[in-house]
Amino acid sequence: MALKDILAAIKKEAELRIADASNAHEKRLAELHAAYKSRIAAKKDEIDAATAARKDRMKSRVETHVAVDRRNTVLAKKREMLDAVYDAVLEDLLKLPKAETEQLLGRCLAGITEKGVIHPAPAHAEILKKLAADRFDIGTPADIRGGFIFESSTKEESFSYDRLVQDVLRPATEVDTAQKLFA
Repeated sequence: MALKDILAAIKKEAELRIADASNAHEKRLAELHAAYKSRIAAKKDEIDAATAARKDRMKSRVETHVAVDRRNTVLAKKREMLDAVYDAVLEDLLKLPKAETEQLLGRCLAGITEKGVIHPAPAHAEILKKLAADRFDIGTPADIRGGFIFESSTKEESFSYDRLVQDVLRPATEVDTAQKLFA
């Protein structure tokens, strides 16, 4: 019986050790599982925060793009309106009565101090012959809608209505015109 008791004691001891080892293993598995869940939750929070930040950046970019696009569209429409205003001014210049056309062209001629050739617009050839024949040679008509082109041995200067409106009148009045139109 002693051998049986020893075997039973060894068996009981082995079962206790197996149970302890099994409990320790279960406890370690539970700890690993908890640590794993914690790491997963932390990584998920990190990914969620990065995704939210990326969404915020994208939203900000889209809002900026929309604002810039809207501003560019408004500016383009304003530019179109200003172009239409100055096109109307040009059309009004072309429709000026003969006396006012003579005054305008006379003022343009007065600013020229050199000798040279005048190339008039076909519509203003007769007026310019009358105004400039004593000071300037009258050349072939220029392909312009109104005004004239002055040509000397040292320079060429355009007094065409298109250039006067776009390069003289518009820069001098565009800011005030825009403020009146878009205020």
